[in-house]
Amino acid sequence: MAISWSATAAPAIQHVNFGSSSATFSTVAIGTASADRIVVVFVCSNNGYPSSMTIGGSAATLVARSNATADPSTAIFYLAVSSGTTADVVATGSTVMQLCGIHVGILKGSASTEDNSAVEPYAFTGNPHTLDSDPTVPSGGRGLFVVSGGGVDTMSTTSATEDNQTVTTDGNGLSIMSGHETSSGSWDFDWTGSNFSGSSGVGLGWGPAATGNPKGPLNMPIEGPLGRVVV
Repeated sequence: MAISWSATAAPAIQHVNFGSSSATFSTVAIGTASADRIVVVFVCSNNGYPSSMTIGGSAATLVARSNATADPSTAIFYLAVSSGTTADVVATGSTVMQLCGIHVGILKGSASTEDNSAVEPYAFTGNPHTLDSDPTVPSGGRGLFVVSGGGVDTMSTTSATEDNQTVTTDGNGLSIMSGHETSSGSWDFDWTGSNFSGSSGVGLGWGPAATGNPKGPLNMPIEGPLGRVVV
């Protein structure tokens, strides 16, 4: 079953100004309630890296992050949220942050990270920037990306659909851009910007959940007359 993707929110970047290691984004739109909804949050920060997140008070899962030395740093978190249309999002960094920004979107249609075959959690240098290798977008899935730039006026890409871009000139300046890719297969993603003082990005392929349950109801290997069956 193919999955769907829609961007829902791009609140203003917060100027934390080294006063806290966390930033709270209140009543963020998370789309229409659904039993199969997965809320995805793209986050960027400078002076440290995104280390954890809560969505509506529940801990979200980190699926990918640029390396710890990147400044600014980017990451993608997600959480299955079946009810509600808004939620508070709290992003926590590895240390006190100067600036922090998020974009939010939702996956529906039994989405799963099981086929997440090409996470690229690295920082990138040069302009244009490009992922170190090409993520693979599974059939029926979506490619998702988030990139950030310090001291950036605007960023752009011609290898995916840009959903949102948010820029601030506070502090040293920060920009976050996120979006998606619908074509399956190898994804050659790159981006450019003006006035870069540093940039990082994460791109990944997010696929449909696998059908059936070959590992049994308790996610344990199947036992048969010949012992453990590898499937």
